[in-house]
Amino acid sequence: MNRRNCLLFAALAALLLSSCASAPLSSRAATPDPLLNELAAMRTEIQALQADLGVVKETVTSLNKMIAARINGESKPPAVSRISLDDDPVLGNSEARVAIVEFSDYQCPFCRTFHTRIFPVLKTNYIDTGKVKFVYRDLALNFHPEAENAAIAANCAGEQHAYWRMNERLFQDQERLGAGLYKELAKEFGLNAEAFESCLADARHRDEIGKDLKYAESIGVDGTPIFFIGIVEGNEIVDVQQIAGAQPPALFAQIIEAYLRKASKPESAATKS
Repeated sequence: MNRRNCLLFAALAALLLSSCASAPLSSRAATPDPLLNELAAMRTEIQALQADLGVVKETVTSLNKMIAARINGESKPPAVSRISLDDDPVLGNSEARVAIVEFSDYQCPFCRTFHTRIFPVLKTNYIDTGKVKFVYRDLALNFHPEAENAAIAANCAGEQHAYWRMNERLFQDQERLGAGLYKELAKEFGLNAEAFESCLADARHRDEIGKDLKYAESIGVDGTPIFFIGIVEGNEIVDVQQIAGAQPPALFAQIIEAYLRKASKPESAATKS
């Protein structure tokens, strides 16, 4: 459905709904329940479409700014060849020769797009199959007021072996980020409530998140999501390639496959550079 038809559809549905809401009680009683249910379903679909359009608009605006900055020479990708894995959460085969390192923010809409639409494809094809490991590094941007608290909640869940479950749900429920959601999810996951609350109040995770932020700044990263793909060497990835933004799975796959071929060669001397 193109945008014009979508808007016309939304206007028609809104008119129908407002008519139902303003009709006299006798008229409402005569309206069949199936119709009301159908209208309610239509409203839900329209709200979902509006949300999607909002994300698309933000993405296009961001890309236009990035393109303009690159054309004007105002912005260049960080010239780095190595990225530290630090001690951040790892998903997948610990012995995998290829890794993806993401710098991400739980309140960033583009990060949510990646984690809800793109990451599941990569997880199925590369992480669950043991070919690639995925490392999540926090980059809690200061203009997102709940980003740091969400990152702390994820790390505290990690202390009770529920990091990736919390990570997934925080992106899915991004519009509800806050103390209430963190407690709700901790209860849902069966975490020890007292230990979780104590962890949230502890400064150690806030300090660790601050270190991740400083590291990101030191390599020229100032936006999210940013991905680095490379060959694992010790506690780093080397010969890295950067992907900026929630790009399509096909782009990730193309780069990952090239690194898998490179990593399969004994002389993989990308690791010697």
